[in-house]
Amino acid sequence: MHITARQYDQAARLGWTAAHADAIAWAAAGDLHQDARGFYRTGVRGGRGRAIARARILALETAGFLTVTGTAVILTDDGRDALAAWRAVSPAPAAEEAEDLAPLYGGREATRRYREWHAASTRYEAEVRARLEATLARAEESYAAEEERRAVRAAAEVSRRYATVWDAINAPAEEPERWDDGTVQTITGAAVEHAARFDSPTPAAAAAAAVPARHRRTPARPHHPAPVRTARHRRAHPAGHPGGRPVRRARRATTRTYPTR
Repeated sequence: MHITARQYDQAARLGWTAAHADAIAWAAAGDLHQDARGFYRTGVRGGRGRAIARARILALETAGFLTVTGTAVILTDDGRDALAAWRAVSPAPAAEEAEDLAPLYGGREATRRYREWHAASTRYEAEVRARLEATLARAEESYAAEEERRAVRAAAEVSRRYATVWDAINAPAEEPERWDDGTVQTITGAAVEHAARFDSPTPAAAAAAAVPARHRRTPARPHHPAPVRTARHRRAHPAGHPGGRPVRRARRATTRTYPTR
């Protein structure tokens, strides 16, 4: 009997116990049925037959190996392929029954589940993409609105700041009213040059000859009282000493001799 590599993979991934294999074999022979009390193997112990664990049959049905129609428990195409791989390879059965069995590797139930998963994944990705695009659109709209508000505030601020400062600096100033004839009084009399500058239309109109020469005044020297010289001050600051600081003379070295014994 030729065993394919696919059958090896399928048999290794079934995860059946010996009881699972027996239930599949009984279904293939048409010996399984159900009633209101549960599942039974016909032809055994008379009457209904031998009871089969409900959880086992339901696990095989969920995995796509069995289908229940009325009172009959029928083997599916995946169930026939799985039974063939099990009988051909004869793998070691599992020690404990699993609550959930994996479908036949590469079978119809596995393909159906994959297609459902792929369709659900596609729908989920589309929903996530739509939510992301909507979020980005709202964020861009909010950002654009905020930029517009910032531009309006900046324009208003610029208009407020520069309009007032610019007008204050460059607006034509009104000529102030004069309360005198424009002369400037000093200690020597009226400063004619100032009056000439105020009265003349331009500074160049005031001739240099019209401006009298000012009297040169020597600024007063600051008055400092003469220091009081005492005897101690004269000793510390002798007359004619360039630095004005007392001269310290070095002591003359002396040599002392001590008698020796």
